[in-house]
Amino acid sequence: MLEPADTETYAVNLDSSRQKFEREALAAAALAYNTQAYESQIDLDGEHWYRLRLGLLQRTRRRSVCSRRTRQVSARLDRGQ
Repeated sequence: MLEPADTETYAVNLDSSRQKFEREALAAAALAYNTQAYESQIDLDGEHWYRLRLGLLQRTRRRSVCSRRTRQVSARLDRGQ
C-alpha cells in the first residue's frame, strides 16, 4: 500500500449543509479538535452546499485528529482543498 508523502495536506469534512454554518459552530469545532475550522462551498448536481471542515492538516496531524472519538459519524477525509 502506498503511503502519502508527509508534505501532503488534508481536510476533514465534519458536516455538509444547504445552509451556512453559524460562526459558533466553526468556533466549537476548532476548540474541540484544537485546529483550524472553516467553511467551504461546493456546487453538486445543481445544488449549493456548505461544508464544515478542519485543516489543512499534515499527515501526522491528520492521524491525531482522525483518531479522536467524535459524534460526527459523517466525517470524511479529503486531500487538501
